[in-house]
Amino acid sequence: LAAANVGGFSNRFRRWLSFILAWECDFDHDGQILSETLGDGAGTTFAGLTSRDDGLTDAPTALTALWVASTYRERYWIRSQAEMLPMPVGEVVANYAVNCGLGRASRFLQSSLIDYGARIELDGIIGANTVSAAWKVPTSKELALAVIAKSAAYYNSIALDGRQQWLMGWINRNKSLRDTFCA
Repeated sequence: LAAANVGGFSNRFRRWLSFILAWECDFDHDGQILSETLGDGAGTTFAGLTSRDDGLTDAPTALTALWVASTYRERYWIRSQAEMLPMPVGEVVANYAVNCGLGRASRFLQSSLIDYGARIELDGIIGANTVSAAWKVPTSKELALAVIAKSAAYYNSIALDGRQQWLMGWINRNKSLRDTFCA
């Protein structure tokens, strides 16, 4: 996303945003991002941002690349503390904030940290204790993979509750997340 280059965004955020947009956007033959309605109850979607969850109803009339990048940064990257977490943990957690919600993404991380022996509360909030515990895990790549494993268990469980049609997409996205950030 070219606008992210001029928006004063970190290289780390821009790399993550490229990953997210590759999974969240539909493009026309000219490479323009299309609006869509997926029938998932989230309403109109543009670049993966929905009217229900992301405030598209408050969006500017002409949606710009800079608005998309800024919205992802404010609503997902910053709120998930991605820049404060070790690489690639921040990228993985921010991905799940987009895909499953911030609370669930936080719990994937906290549950993984508890598995590593951290004494933190499983409260769905990434605060100073969670960030500190993440930095204490010897290998951040292994922690990121543990978070991905938590998501896989979650996706499999909700597929059993009638969302089977999306399971292969979630599995593929997890594989791409591993290949992009944990290889």
